Amino acid sequence: QQLNCEIIIISDVDIICGTDSIKHIINNFSKNEIGCVTAWTKYTNKDLNALTRSNNLYHKYEIFIRKMESQLGILGLGMSLTAFPKKLFKPIPLFLADDTFLPFHILQMGYRVIYEPKIIVNALTFTDSIGEFKVRERNANLDTSELIFMKSLCNPFKHFMSSLMLISHKLGRWLVPFFFIIIFSINISILGEPIYDLLFMAQLLVYSLALLGFILYLTGIKSRYLTVLYYFFLVNISATIGFTKAIFGYRQTKWEPER
Repeated sequence: QQLNCEIIIISDVDIICGTDSIKHIINNFSKNEIGCVTAWTKYTNKDLNALTRSNNLYHKYEIFIRKMESQLGILGLGMSLTAFPKKLFKPIPLFLADDTFLPFHILQMGYRVIYEPKIIVNALTFTDSIGEFKVRERNANLDTSELIFMKSLCNPFKHFMSSLMLISHKLGRWLVPFFFIIIFSINISILGEPIYDLLFMAQLLVYSLALLGFILYLTGIKSRYLTVLYYFFLVNISATIGFTKAIFGYRQTKWEPER
Protein backbone atom coordinates (compact mmCIF):
# COMPACT_ATOMS: atom_id res chain seq x y z
CA GLN A 1 0.00 0.00 0.00
CA GLN A 2 2.98 2.31 0.42
CA LEU A 3 4.01 2.12 -3.24
CA ASN A 4 3.13 5.25 -5.19
CA CYS A 5 2.63 3.63 -8.60
CA GLU A 6 0.01 1.94 -10.75
CA ILE A 7 2.08 -1.04 -11.95
CA ILE A 8 4.25 -3.26 -9.73
CA ILE A 9 7.13 -5.18 -11.27
CA ILE A 10 8.92 -7.97 -9.40
CA SER A 11 12.03 -9.81 -10.52
CA ASP A 12 14.60 -12.34 -9.41
CA VAL A 13 17.89 -10.88 -8.21
CA ASP A 14 20.06 -12.90 -10.60
CA ILE A 15 18.55 -11.95 -13.97
CA ILE A 16 19.77 -9.66 -16.73
CA CYS A 17 17.22 -7.94 -18.97
CA GLY A 18 17.24 -5.36 -21.76
CA THR A 19 16.83 -1.64 -21.16
CA ASP A 20 13.51 -1.62 -23.05
CA SER A 21 11.96 -4.42 -20.98
CA ILE A 22 9.89 -2.11 -18.79
CA LYS A 23 8.41 -0.32 -21.81
CA HIS A 24 7.37 -3.58 -23.47
CA ILE A 25 5.86 -5.02 -20.33
CA ILE A 26 3.91 -1.84 -19.44
CA ASN A 27 2.42 -1.48 -22.93
CA ASN A 28 0.30 -4.59 -22.37
CA PHE A 29 -1.71 -2.94 -19.61
CA SER A 30 -3.49 -0.67 -22.08
CA LYS A 31 -5.95 -3.57 -22.34
CA ASN A 32 -8.21 -3.71 -19.29
CA GLU A 33 -8.56 -7.49 -19.31
CA ILE A 34 -4.78 -8.00 -18.84
CA GLY A 35 -4.02 -8.54 -15.17
CA CYS A 36 -0.48 -9.89 -15.26
CA VAL A 37 2.40 -9.87 -17.74
CA THR A 38 5.50 -11.98 -17.51
CA ALA A 39 8.73 -12.22 -19.49
CA TRP A 40 10.34 -15.39 -20.75
CA THR A 41 13.51 -16.50 -19.00
CA LYS A 42 16.30 -17.66 -21.28
CA TYR A 43 18.67 -19.89 -19.35
CA THR A 44 22.34 -19.78 -20.20
CA ASN A 45 24.92 -22.28 -19.07
CA LYS A 46 28.27 -21.78 -17.44
CA ASP A 47 29.10 -25.32 -18.48
CA LEU A 48 27.53 -26.73 -21.66
CA ASN A 49 27.32 -30.42 -20.83
CA ALA A 50 24.88 -33.24 -21.53
CA LEU A 51 22.64 -32.25 -18.62
CA THR A 52 22.39 -28.58 -19.58
CA ARG A 53 21.66 -29.57 -23.20
CA SER A 54 18.78 -31.68 -21.91
CA ASN A 55 17.66 -28.71 -19.82
CA ASN A 56 17.66 -26.51 -22.93
CA LEU A 57 15.52 -29.08 -24.75
CA TYR A 58 13.06 -29.12 -21.85
CA HIS A 59 12.77 -25.33 -21.85
CA LYS A 60 12.07 -25.25 -25.61
CA TYR A 61 9.16 -27.61 -24.99
CA GLU A 62 8.02 -25.56 -21.99
CA ILE A 63 8.04 -22.24 -23.83
CA PHE A 64 5.92 -23.75 -26.61
CA ILE A 65 3.26 -24.77 -24.06
CA ARG A 66 3.35 -21.40 -22.32
CA LYS A 67 3.03 -19.51 -25.59
CA MET A 68 -0.17 -21.43 -26.28
CA GLU A 69 -1.46 -20.76 -22.76
CA SER A 70 -0.57 -17.09 -23.09
CA GLN A 71 -2.68 -16.77 -26.24
CA LEU A 72 -5.64 -17.91 -24.15
CA GLY A 73 -4.68 -15.59 -21.29
CA ILE A 74 -4.31 -18.47 -18.82
CA LEU A 75 -0.57 -18.58 -18.20
CA GLY A 76 -0.44 -20.18 -14.77
CA LEU A 77 2.73 -18.69 -13.36
CA GLY A 78 5.05 -15.76 -13.39
CA MET A 79 8.68 -15.93 -14.34
CA SER A 80 11.85 -14.07 -13.43
CA LEU A 81 10.22 -10.75 -14.37
CA THR A 82 6.51 -10.26 -13.66
CA ALA A 83 4.26 -7.17 -13.63
CA PHE A 84 0.70 -6.52 -12.45
CA PRO A 85 -1.49 -3.53 -11.46
CA LYS A 86 -1.17 -2.43 -7.85
CA LYS A 87 -4.94 -2.72 -7.40
CA LEU A 88 -4.72 -6.51 -7.99
CA PHE A 89 -2.08 -7.12 -5.36
CA LYS A 90 -2.92 -9.42 -2.48
CA PRO A 91 -0.65 -10.13 0.50
CA ILE A 92 1.31 -13.31 -0.17
CA PRO A 93 1.14 -16.11 2.43
CA LEU A 94 4.56 -16.89 3.89
CA PHE A 95 4.55 -20.48 2.61
CA LEU A 96 3.89 -19.51 -1.02
CA ALA A 97 5.97 -17.92 -3.80
CA ASP A 98 5.08 -14.51 -5.20
CA ASP A 99 5.80 -15.41 -8.86
CA THR A 100 3.19 -18.19 -8.79
CA PHE A 101 0.72 -17.03 -6.13
CA LEU A 102 0.06 -13.65 -7.77
CA PRO A 103 -0.64 -15.00 -11.30
CA PHE A 104 -2.91 -17.67 -9.77
CA HIS A 105 -4.70 -15.01 -7.71
CA ILE A 106 -5.12 -12.76 -10.77
CA LEU A 107 -6.49 -15.67 -12.82
CA GLN A 108 -8.90 -16.40 -9.99
CA MET A 109 -10.17 -12.80 -10.20
CA GLY A 110 -11.00 -13.28 -13.89
CA TYR A 111 -8.13 -11.36 -15.50
CA ARG A 112 -5.83 -12.61 -18.26
CA VAL A 113 -2.24 -13.64 -17.52
CA ILE A 114 0.05 -13.45 -20.54
CA TYR A 115 3.67 -13.68 -21.56
CA GLU A 116 5.39 -10.88 -23.51
CA PRO A 117 7.61 -12.40 -26.25
CA LYS A 118 9.51 -9.12 -26.81
CA ILE A 119 11.15 -9.46 -23.41
CA ILE A 120 13.72 -12.15 -22.77
CA VAL A 121 15.60 -12.08 -19.49
CA ASN A 122 18.75 -14.11 -19.01
CA ALA A 123 19.61 -16.29 -16.03
CA LEU A 124 22.08 -19.05 -15.28
CA THR A 125 20.83 -22.61 -15.08
CA PHE A 126 22.16 -25.50 -13.06
CA THR A 127 24.99 -27.61 -14.40
CA ASP A 128 24.57 -30.64 -12.13
CA SER A 129 21.85 -33.12 -11.20
CA ILE A 130 21.61 -32.06 -7.54
CA GLY A 131 20.81 -28.43 -8.36
CA GLU A 132 18.32 -29.43 -11.06
CA PHE A 133 16.62 -31.93 -8.74
CA LYS A 134 16.26 -29.37 -5.93
CA VAL A 135 14.73 -26.65 -8.09
CA ARG A 136 12.23 -29.05 -9.70
CA GLU A 137 11.23 -30.44 -6.33
CA ARG A 138 10.82 -26.95 -4.82
CA ASN A 139 8.80 -25.61 -7.77
CA ALA A 140 6.38 -28.55 -7.66
CA ASN A 141 6.05 -28.22 -3.88
CA LEU A 142 5.22 -24.50 -4.09
CA ASP A 143 2.88 -24.88 -7.07
CA THR A 144 0.98 -27.71 -5.35
CA SER A 145 0.72 -25.71 -2.12
CA GLU A 146 -0.70 -22.80 -4.08
CA LEU A 147 -3.23 -24.99 -5.87
CA ILE A 148 -4.36 -26.39 -2.51
CA PHE A 149 -4.65 -22.83 -1.17
CA MET A 150 -6.63 -21.70 -4.26
CA LYS A 151 -8.32 -24.98 -5.13
CA SER A 152 -11.27 -23.26 -6.82
CA LEU A 153 -8.97 -22.67 -9.82
CA CYS A 154 -9.15 -26.43 -10.48
CA ASN A 155 -12.95 -26.33 -10.55
CA PRO A 156 -14.00 -26.47 -14.25
CA PHE A 157 -17.46 -25.09 -13.40
CA LYS A 158 -15.91 -21.85 -12.10
CA HIS A 159 -12.72 -21.53 -14.15
CA PHE A 160 -12.98 -23.87 -17.12
CA MET A 161 -9.90 -22.94 -19.17
CA SER A 162 -7.71 -22.25 -16.14
CA SER A 163 -8.62 -25.58 -14.57
CA LEU A 164 -7.92 -27.38 -17.84
CA MET A 165 -4.48 -25.77 -18.03
CA LEU A 166 -3.60 -26.49 -14.39
CA ILE A 167 -4.79 -30.11 -14.44
CA SER A 168 -3.07 -30.97 -17.72
CA HIS A 169 0.09 -28.86 -17.47
CA LYS A 170 0.73 -29.09 -13.75
CA LEU A 171 -1.11 -31.92 -12.05
CA GLY A 172 -0.80 -34.35 -14.94
CA ARG A 173 2.97 -33.85 -15.08
CA TRP A 174 3.49 -34.44 -11.37
CA LEU A 175 1.54 -37.71 -11.55
CA VAL A 176 3.60 -39.18 -14.42
CA PRO A 177 5.76 -41.45 -12.19
CA PHE A 178 2.62 -42.81 -10.50
CA PHE A 179 1.21 -43.64 -13.93
CA PHE A 180 4.46 -45.42 -14.81
CA ILE A 181 4.23 -47.52 -11.64
CA ILE A 182 0.58 -48.41 -12.33
CA ILE A 183 1.29 -49.35 -15.95
CA PHE A 184 4.31 -51.45 -14.94
CA SER A 185 2.31 -53.26 -12.24
CA ILE A 186 -0.63 -53.97 -14.55
CA ASN A 187 1.78 -55.18 -17.24
CA ILE A 188 3.31 -57.69 -14.81
CA SER A 189 -0.13 -59.04 -13.89
CA ILE A 190 -1.07 -59.78 -17.52
CA LEU A 191 2.18 -61.33 -18.73
CA GLY A 192 1.79 -64.42 -20.89
CA GLU A 193 0.52 -62.90 -24.11
CA PRO A 194 3.16 -61.94 -26.75
CA ILE A 195 2.03 -58.30 -26.98
CA TYR A 196 2.12 -57.78 -23.20
CA ASP A 197 5.47 -59.56 -22.92
CA LEU A 198 6.83 -57.22 -25.61
CA LEU A 199 5.50 -54.14 -23.82
CA PHE A 200 7.05 -55.34 -20.57
CA MET A 201 10.45 -55.80 -22.23
CA ALA A 202 10.14 -52.34 -23.79
CA GLN A 203 9.54 -50.80 -20.36
CA LEU A 204 12.51 -52.62 -18.88
CA LEU A 205 14.64 -51.39 -21.78
CA VAL A 206 13.61 -47.74 -21.25
CA TYR A 207 14.31 -47.86 -17.51
CA SER A 208 17.62 -49.61 -18.08
CA LEU A 209 18.71 -47.02 -20.64
CA ALA A 210 17.75 -44.19 -18.26
CA LEU A 211 19.83 -45.83 -15.52
CA LEU A 212 22.70 -46.26 -17.97
CA GLY A 213 22.40 -42.57 -18.88
CA PHE A 214 22.69 -41.69 -15.19
CA ILE A 215 25.80 -43.88 -14.81
CA LEU A 216 27.42 -42.39 -17.91
CA TYR A 217 26.65 -38.88 -16.66
CA LEU A 218 28.33 -39.64 -13.33
CA THR A 219 31.41 -41.04 -15.06
CA GLY A 220 31.67 -38.07 -17.42
CA ILE A 221 31.02 -40.09 -20.57
CA LYS A 222 29.01 -38.08 -23.10
CA SER A 223 25.82 -39.62 -24.48
CA ARG A 224 23.24 -37.06 -25.57
CA TYR A 225 20.30 -39.42 -26.06
CA LEU A 226 20.80 -41.46 -22.90
CA THR A 227 21.25 -38.29 -20.84
CA VAL A 228 18.00 -36.88 -22.25
CA LEU A 229 16.23 -40.04 -21.12
CA TYR A 230 17.85 -39.82 -17.67
CA TYR A 231 16.94 -36.12 -17.45
CA PHE A 232 13.31 -36.96 -18.25
CA PHE A 233 13.10 -39.25 -15.23
CA LEU A 234 15.07 -36.82 -13.05
CA VAL A 235 12.60 -33.99 -13.74
CA ASN A 236 9.51 -36.15 -13.26
CA ILE A 237 10.68 -37.89 -10.07
CA SER A 238 11.83 -34.67 -8.41
CA ALA A 239 8.54 -32.91 -9.25
CA THR A 240 6.51 -35.83 -7.93
CA ILE A 241 8.45 -35.80 -4.66
CA GLY A 242 7.74 -32.07 -4.26
CA PHE A 243 4.07 -32.67 -5.08
CA THR A 244 3.78 -35.53 -2.58
CA LYS A 245 5.42 -33.49 0.20
CA ALA A 246 2.93 -30.68 -0.37
CA ILE A 247 -0.02 -33.10 -0.25
CA PHE A 248 1.20 -34.27 3.17
CA GLY A 249 1.57 -30.71 4.43
CA TYR A 250 5.32 -30.12 4.03
CA ARG A 251 6.06 -26.74 2.48
CA GLN A 252 9.47 -25.57 1.39
CA THR A 253 9.43 -21.95 2.51
CA LYS A 254 13.16 -21.35 2.30
CA TRP A 255 15.18 -21.55 -0.88
CA GLU A 256 18.94 -21.93 -0.86
CA PRO A 257 20.13 -21.83 -4.49
CA GLU A 258 23.11 -23.85 -5.63
CA ARG A 259 26.16 -21.70 -6.26
